[in-house]
Amino acid sequence: MYLGRDWMVQSFLDGTPAPDRLGDYPRTLWPVFFRQMGAIAKPVHATRGPRFGPVAGSAYGTWSEAVLASLEEIAADLDGVGLDSADVRKVAAVAAHERGVLDEVTGPRLLSGDF
Repeated sequence: MYLGRDWMVQSFLDGTPAPDRLGDYPRTLWPVFFRQMGAIAKPVHATRGPRFGPVAGSAYGTWSEAVLASLEEIAADLDGVGLDSADVRKVAAVAAHERGVLDEVTGPRLLSGDF
């Protein structure tokens, strides 16, 4: 699926999240669903960007900087509502220690986890 455009406006359609209904369908149909989701995700994830970070947020020069900033924001949000952020901070410490692995990703791409 190629749109041939730099951007698009997507309308909101009523629906039900797949995890809530996919189990209502025979498992033999699931591969069709996941192939369709992959066909939608592929051009989105192929979109290159000039920097790492949220589209409408802070810009980072490396993937590790973006990941670490995101984890710090999540931990701060948890702290802000009185929840335990220790596990997120442990993940952030591992990410900081292994930042070289994260920085093997050198080309910013548009990612979406909400199709």
